[in-house]
Amino acid sequence: CWMTQVGTLFRCDRQGGKIRPLSFNPEHDNTPTVLPDGRIVYMRWEYVDRSQVGYHQLWAMNPDGTDVTAYFGNQQHYPLFIDPQPIPGGGELLLIDSPGHGQSDHRGHVCTISPKYGPDDKRGYRRITPKAEFNDPWPIDGDNFLVASYKRILLGSRSGELVPVLTYKGQANLHEPVPVIERPREKIMADRTDQGRSTGQMVLADVYTGRNMEGVRRGQIKKLLILEALPKPVNFSGGMDLTSWLGTFMLE
Repeated sequence: CWMTQVGTLFRCDRQGGKIRPLSFNPEHDNTPTVLPDGRIVYMRWEYVDRSQVGYHQLWAMNPDGTDVTAYFGNQQHYPLFIDPQPIPGGGELLLIDSPGHGQSDHRGHVCTISPKYGPDDKRGYRRITPKAEFNDPWPIDGDNFLVASYKRILLGSRSGELVPVLTYKGQANLHEPVPVIERPREKIMADRTDQGRSTGQMVLADVYTGRNMEGVRRGQIKKLLILEALPKPVNFSGGMDLTSWLGTFMLE
């Protein structure tokens, strides 16, 4: 946005070496965390090719950067899902829904999200707190969580009950409460990339399987349209030269 650079995902080893990029795009990737199955879930801000303020939803990828996919909410306009954390004992996430374009300090509603109904099915979304005044929720178990709210740390539950456990009387706000407890380690996924190669493979298993394909019969599709986001080398007072980043290709 304007003169700032884009933050994308990288990984490194325990000593901070072997740094390598995982995402390659002109979009922001924020607040990544590891899912129990070993994948990385994060908030992707699709600033360039859709809307400057409308799309801040959850995406996932393998820890080697492969299999990037929409996790939840990518067809919804304006919810900002951020700071996800896996809830122990199930396939849900605890996170913040920050109204509009996102409020200060990632503040918003505490909510849960489950992708089991599909990536855009609203049955997978449940709001816990009616007020948008919380940030950095962290699940303790399947029912309870810690969350910050201005100068307080609270213990919350799925029922919406919130009990203050710490109040700070200084000038700053409180952020990111994390319980120091045992937890199961996430699965370790094998690296499927070859860092010595400059090209890769994209596999499409079935072009007729996907969203909004009702009524499309097999044999009707003759061409694929592929969009490629190329590096955007320069900003001009917040503007952009679209030809510098978008390429389209028609494949027979």
